[in-house]
Amino acid sequence: MKIKYKLLKAEFVDRPNRFLTRVKYNNEIVESHLPDPGRLQELLIPGAQLLIKREYGNNRKTKFSTQAVYLNNI
Repeated sequence: MKIKYKLLKAEFVDRPNRFLTRVKYNNEIVESHLPDPGRLQELLIPGAQLLIKREYGNNRKTKFSTQAVYLNNI
């Protein structure tokens, strides 16, 4: 599968609500949209490695979207 956008490495910090994650990217804490509102408790633990993508849009509340999380940081 070809991906037409660049994935960026980040570290999970916390999840204030179902659709929002806070991640550490480039030594900054940024907010990222989480498109899957599922539980994900066993995956989204502080320090977990994530892949995010930068989003562009005037009406967006966040500049990033969380795309994937590494299981056991593998």
